[in-house]
Amino acid sequence: MFKNIRLILIIAFFCASMAHAGDDDYILGLNAFGDGLYSIAAPALETYLKGGQEVQKRNYAKYLLYKTYMKQGKTADAQKYLKEIADVDDSRFDKVQMSADNMSILTSTDCAKASAYAAGHPQDGVFDVYLDSKCTVDDNLFKAMLDGSKSESVKMKLVSKFTDKPEMVNKVFDSTPLSTLSASSKRYFGVFFYRQKDFVRFDKVKADYMDADLAGLELDRYWVKGDKQGYMDRFAALSAKYDITGAPVCRAIELYNEAGRDFDCNLVNKCITEYTVEFVKVKGACLAGKKDPKAMTAFADSLGTKIFSGLCGYGEYIFANSLYTGEKESKFAACDNKFHIADVMAQKRNYKGLVNMFKGGSDDMDRYYTAIGYAGLGKKKEASETAAKIKDAYLRSKLSGAAK
Repeated sequence: MFKNIRLILIIAFFCASMAHAGDDDYILGLNAFGDGLYSIAAPALETYLKGGQEVQKRNYAKYLLYKTYMKQGKTADAQKYLKEIADVDDSRFDKVQMSADNMSILTSTDCAKASAYAAGHPQDGVFDVYLDSKCTVDDNLFKAMLDGSKSESVKMKLVSKFTDKPEMVNKVFDSTPLSTLSASSKRYFGVFFYRQKDFVRFDKVKADYMDADLAGLELDRYWVKGDKQGYMDRFAALSAKYDITGAPVCRAIELYNEAGRDFDCNLVNKCITEYTVEFVKVKGACLAGKKDPKAMTAFADSLGTKIFSGLCGYGEYIFANSLYTGEKESKFAACDNKFHIADVMAQKRNYKGLVNMFKGGSDDMDRYYTAIGYAGLGKKKEASETAAKIKDAYLRSKLSGAAK
C-alpha cells in the first residue's frame, strides 16, 4: 500500500514538473525585478521565454523585460517587447506608462512616427512626452492635442512651441477655460497678449486674474496713451491691492512730482528696489521735501558708508531746516561739501553736531570746526587745545576769540 502511494506521489511530482518547465527562471526573474536587480532579471526572463508556454506568464515576462530594458536604457530591446504586448489586455500592465515610454522611444528615433503615434493615442501622458522632445508639432497633431487634452501642462507646453505664431497661441487660449488654469499660466497669457497688443484677450485674462505684473501692464497702457491723470488714479487703486515695484512706481513718482501731489516716500523703495546712491538721492529729496525730522534722521542713520554720499547734496538743506536730530553727524564728514554743511551748522548754532562731525579729524579745517563746536558748547579748554593744533595762521586768528 505504501509503495503505491509513493508511486503516485512521484508520478504527480513528475507531471507537475513537466507542466511548469522553466518556472524557476520565471520566478527568479520576477523576484529579481522586484528587488531592482535588473541585470539578473533580464537573462532569467529571456530564458523563460525560450521554453515557457503559458500565455499569461509569457506576456507578463515580456512586460517585465520591457520595464527592465527601459531601466537599463536599452530602448531598442524595450520597444521590441512593447510592440508584442501593446494590444494585450492585462490588469497588471500600466498602459498609460507604456504609451508614454513608447512615445519617449519614438521621439528619440523617428519624429514622424512619434507624431503619428501621438495623434492616434490622444493621452495627456503621451502628449506630455512628445512636447518635451525636440520634435515639431504639425497641424494634425496640434488639433489632436487641442481636442484631446484637458491637461494644463500639455496646453502650456503646446503654447511654448508656438511663441512665434500668435494665432496658434490664440487657439489654445480660446479653447481653454480660464478657470482650469493656474495663476502662473494666466499671468503668462496676460503678458503674452499685452506684448502682442491683443488687448481684447488681455482684458479677458485681467477680468479673471490680476497680480502685480499684470497691474504694471495695465498702467503701461495709460502711460503709452499719455493719460497722466488716469495713470495716477489707477496707480493709487492698484498699488493698494498689489505689491507693484519697479518702473510703474517710478513713473507714478515722476507724475506726482510733476503735478505737485503729495506721496508716501516709501514708494521710492518700490521704485528703486536696490539700495544704491541713486536710491538715497531720490528718497532723500522726498524726505527733505516732507520736512519730517524723525523720518529723515532714521533714514540717514540707516545708510551705510558706500551709499551715504547720495544724501550729501541735501546736507546744507537738512541742517538749515533742523531735519537731522541724531548723533551720527560724522557720516556727513565724508561729503565733498562737508565744510559748506559745517558753515550752516555753525549758523544754526548746532555746536554739538559740529563736534560729532569733525572731532578726531587731522586736517586744519576739521580742527577749526571742532574748536568752534567746543567753544559754542562752553568747553573752552577743549576749544583751546584743538585750536592750538591748527597750523594755518589765518584759521588760528579766526578762532582766537572763540578759543578764549
